[in-house]
Amino acid sequence: MADFEVGPDLQASRLEQVLKSFIPANAGLYLYFPKRTQTLPKPRAFIDLASKLPAQPGFMDLLRRRT
Repeated sequence: MADFEVGPDLQASRLEQVLKSFIPANAGLYLYFPKRTQTLPKPRAFIDLASKLPAQPGFMDLLRRRT
């Protein structure tokens, strides 16, 4: 799960991180989808939009404020 979702629970020791060595070093959002969905218009439009969001000024700050 994303840090912005579980950060308070990790800090309060209600959750514990496991498999730390598999956590990506860089922050970001990741989309996982079957290769065949890349050609469908609706999933392609969502992927295109989601890939541009992190580049928007203040986007990551907005996510952090949700916690």
